Amino acid sequence: MKRTIVSVVLLLLLCGMADHAAAEVQTTVSVKTWVNSWKQKFTDTLNNQSETVKSESAVPMVGPALTLKFDKTIFIGVTYLTSLSDYEFKSTYTDPFAGVVNETDTNDRQDLDLVAGYMFNPNIGLFVGYKKITSEGKFKADTQFFGQITGSFGSETLTGPGIGILGNVPLGESVILYGNIGYLKLKDEFKDAQAGTTETSNLTGYVAELGFAFIINTNFSANVGYKHQAINSEEKNNQKVENTFSGLTAGINYTF
Repeated sequence: MKRTIVSVVLLLLLCGMADHAAAEVQTTVSVKTWVNSWKQKFTDTLNNQSETVKSESAVPMVGPALTLKFDKTIFIGVTYLTSLSDYEFKSTYTDPFAGVVNETDTNDRQDLDLVAGYMFNPNIGLFVGYKKITSEGKFKADTQFFGQITGSFGSETLTGPGIGILGNVPLGESVILYGNIGYLKLKDEFKDAQAGTTETSNLTGYVAELGFAFIINTNFSANVGYKHQAINSEEKNNQKVENTFSGLTAGINYTF
């Protein structure tokens, strides 16, 4: 049902873009950043127990964005962000063969977002989109008996559609309060480097952002905000995993 709604909205947007082909086009190029922390919650639904782990520090993601707006109503855009450092998860445990183990697990991340939307009026609109997240997991273990061991867990790719609403409220001539919230339906493909197998599953989630935009002059603007993204796995073998990414966003934009 969600996929059908997204397809219908995309068709309507494409028809609208055809009608506006000769209309005024506003182009905005941006550099965006999202400095976020990753939290994982593992839940045993059979025993009603959960464990939460969090990355050691926030990771900056940075990249370009391009938005085209037709007659100030229909818009399309693309954003690409990549992590400048890795998410780190550290743990210490005792292995019956390796002895005391100090392990550090790391993941990078790349995001590609394609979006199209329609503004019902200058302050509220609807958008649909396509999201792709890629990541590679690695580990480094300092063991008591075998020294240092390194390796790869594998690579993971999440892809799928999304739909949401966005809005803004002017707070004067040069400051705008903005926000958006969207629903995600993703397919997860994990290539296990240890077992040499590929596993697939279905995920759902949402993303929300709230912030302020500052109009510097006719062409330049900047924004700061806070973004929260949650991605939940389907229950499998009485286990569920919830991944949340939260942190500050910022951007500098040039419109012509």
